This record gives sequence, C-alpha cells and structure tokens, in this order.
Amino acid sequence: MRTRKMIVKSKSLRCFCLKMNPLSNNNNYIHNISVSRLLMRWSSSSGSETSSKHNDYLEDDNINDRHSVRTSISEREVSKFSSMASSWWNPDLNPLISMNPIRVSYIVDRILHQQHSIHGNAHAHAHAHVLPLHGLKALDVGCGGGLLSTSLARLGANVTAIDPSMEVAMAARERSKLDRDEKVRNHILYKGGIGVEDLAAKTKTTETATATATATTTETTNKEQDFDLICILEVIEHAQDPMELLRSASSLLKPPSTPGKNDGGLLFLSTINRTFKSYGMAILGGEYIMRKLPIGTHNWNNFLSPSEVQHMMQHISNSNPINPIPNKPHDNDDNTNASTNTNSSTILNLKQIHLQGMILQPPFLDMRWKLHDSDTDINWIATYKHDT
Repeated sequence: MRTRKMIVKSKSLRCFCLKMNPLSNNNNYIHNISVSRLLMRWSSSSGSETSSKHNDYLEDDNINDRHSVRTSISEREVSKFSSMASSWWNPDLNPLISMNPIRVSYIVDRILHQQHSIHGNAHAHAHAHVLPLHGLKALDVGCGGGLLSTSLARLGANVTAIDPSMEVAMAARERSKLDRDEKVRNHILYKGGIGVEDLAAKTKTTETATATATATTTETTNKEQDFDLICILEVIEHAQDPMELLRSASSLLKPPSTPGKNDGGLLFLSTINRTFKSYGMAILGGEYIMRKLPIGTHNWNNFLSPSEVQHMMQHISNSNPINPIPNKPHDNDDNTNASTNTNSSTILNLKQIHLQGMILQPPFLDMRWKLHDSDTDINWIATYKHDT
C-alpha cells in the first residue's frame, strides 16, 4: 500500500511540475484537482516554517560580488545575455520558458528517487505533506532572469542564484520582489556579476581562514557551504572553460557522509548535443527560421555530447585546483605532497547516474517539450554525483 502511495505521489509531482506556469505570480498553476489538494497541504505545512535568516536574501550588498579568479566566463556571452534582461520572461523570445517545466520535473523526480533509495517508502509516506525540495540548499549557476530559481523556491528550496551578468541578476531580483509567493520573495539570494568559480574561490578562502580556528568550527563551516543540488542548465555551452566550470561546481556540491553512501548532493546539467540535428533545430530553426532567439545566441562548436561531459566529470580532480588568490600560478595536480594542495580533499570527480533527452513535440511552433529515455541528439539533461 505504501509503495502504491509513493507511485501516486510521484505522478502527482510530475504533473505539478509539467503544468507549472513560470510566468504566473500566484499559485494557480494546477489544472489537476488532486495535485491542487497536494499543493494546499504543502503550502499550509511549510509556510509557518519559513526561517527568518532568509529575509535578507535580497539585500543590495549581495549583488556585486565579483572576484578576479580563473574563470570560465566569456565577457562576450555576458554582454549578449545582458541585452536580454528586459525580455527574459517573454515566452515569444525565450524558449527556456516552455522548457522549464520538464527541467523542474526531471530534477524533482531524481531527488525523490534518491530520497526513496535512502529512506524507503515509510519516509516518503510520512513526508507526503511537505514540499519536495523543502529545506534543500540549491545553487542555480547562470540563473539568468530567474526561471529555474523561481520554480525551485516555490518547491521549498533555499536558492542561491548567481549570474555573471549584473543586469540580468538585478532584473531577476526586482521581479522576485513583486511575486505573491513568500518563498520566491524570501528564499532566493541573487548574486550578479559573479560566476561559480568566484563563489568557489570565496568559499575556499573562508574555509582556509576558518582552518586557523578549531577543527569543529571548520567542519561546521564546510557543511554550511555544501549544496544539496547544483543546477547548470543551458549554461555550459556558453562557457569558455567548461572544465573549470564543472570543477568549481564540484567543490561546492555536498559530498556523501561516508564513501559509497547515496546521501550526497546531486548536480544537474542540461545542454545541447553537437549533432547535425542540433544544428538544424537549435540554430537554423530556433534562430533563423522561428526567430525564438537572436541570431548568434549559440555556437555549434561549443555544444557537448553526454559522453564528452562525462569525460570531463571523470577528470575534474586532475585539473588545476581552484585558486582563491588572484594572479597566483596554479599548482600542478601531480604534486607528491598532498598537503600543499589545499583543495585536493574537497574536489572529487563526478559520475553520471542518469540521463534523458529533452525533445520538442510536433508541431514545433507551440514549443511543447517532453523527456525521452534515449533521444539525446539535440537537448539532454543528466544527473551527476560525487564518485567516491
């Protein structure tokens, strides 16, 4: 009976995410009465548990937080997307709006799958009234105008949303202030003018300084800096150094409590495969024919296949360490003295644990997306965890 209830809950959540309209400023997303009742139970149970520590998430001093470190950020790409700040939530000009529900559905499904594998059906039944991402720390890398961050916050996550474009992050922050959902207003920390490398370097600097105190304090600080889920969605194809992007993200992902245990954080990555089909659909179709994106938004040579990303994930610890001090030469990873590499204990390789394609359903003009188990020829999304 409990297994049956778990299946029903999973289907309801999937329906909830697929029906969710990211353009709405209220909670009227649901067209299915059973899911509506489920959402009402979530809202009533989680609303009173809002932590006051998140009330300062939108302070002005959080916006400009850029450090001079080794970075994957392309200033040309930053300038390109900064020009889209005012139109980010326009469904006629941003295909990510129509894609967002299936991305959220995928993320929720994988997190529920992990929780079920750890705790079993009894835990799922006991927490059926709780939002699926309640209490989880999420990092949205390249958050843009806040499409994904908004959805994650609505589902209960405490979101840190970073973007190298100051203009885009400020537009996202201002929009969130007007949202009727308290979770969106108070549980998203937008940081503009910052990349994941900057965040990782700042975190590393904090950990190094804390290491001069007691071991107990260091452990607490490290735990507070780890994220339960990190999302790099439609971002890596715009990075000039994908390996550095992945390496920095890995350093911020919560590791398993013990080697081999399944309770560590999950990293979600989606991008476009480098195939003839993707050139035809994403560039010729999306930019030149349908005009869903400005011409030049994508560079086909920067698209990556799942196997290419997996190869990079498996060699993260072999790349140069994150450098928290500007202009300092990077150490070599083959240094025989492990203690001199202050980051060696925190950088772990990542392994792919799940992969699905994201495909447009005909007719393509209405931009209806669905997940596909095997078709990764164009868009794909995958889940990664630390390889211990």
